[in-house]
Amino acid sequence: MLEGQMQEMRDLPQRVTSLELQIVQLRQEMRDEFSATRAEFRSDLAQAVTTLRSEMATKKDLAQAMTTLRSEMATKKDLAQAMTTLRSEMATKKDLAQAMTTLRSEMATKDDLAQGMTILRGEMATKENLTRAVAALRGEIAGAVSTLTKAIGETNAQMRMLHEETLSRIATIGEGRRPGKRR
Repeated sequence: MLEGQMQEMRDLPQRVTSLELQIVQLRQEMRDEFSATRAEFRSDLAQAVTTLRSEMATKKDLAQAMTTLRSEMATKKDLAQAMTTLRSEMATKKDLAQAMTTLRSEMATKDDLAQGMTILRGEMATKENLTRAVAALRGEIAGAVSTLTKAIGETNAQMRMLHEETLSRIATIGEGRRPGKRR
């Protein structure tokens, strides 16, 4: 047991050296990876800045846009012309008064309305006329009901006769059969 521990103690410097080499190698790999990541990040950042600068408007672009905008805007003179045109197209008080006079002349007066109402009342049926019409309709309906009742009674009588005749024929057919013969 002591010898086994001594052997392990002798192997310890070798193992420590191996571990030391692995740590140095890991540090080198990590340093390389961090350097590569930084370089890639710088490259991506530079590309993004370049793209952003290319998309931004310059002072020259803004000046051109302002010039174009100013050329498209209406001037005081243009607005004055538009106002003059608009005023010439608007109706004057005299035009409105004339239109009102024409409209009043075309409207119906009280007398015209009263006359129209009188004509309309004359064309409408009076209560007496309606009462007579209802009485006449009731008479026609009563006559139709009476006729229909008679027709139904006659049909019932014919149906009874046919039924009785059918029963007697069936009885006659039954008597004509022979008792020993069956179908």
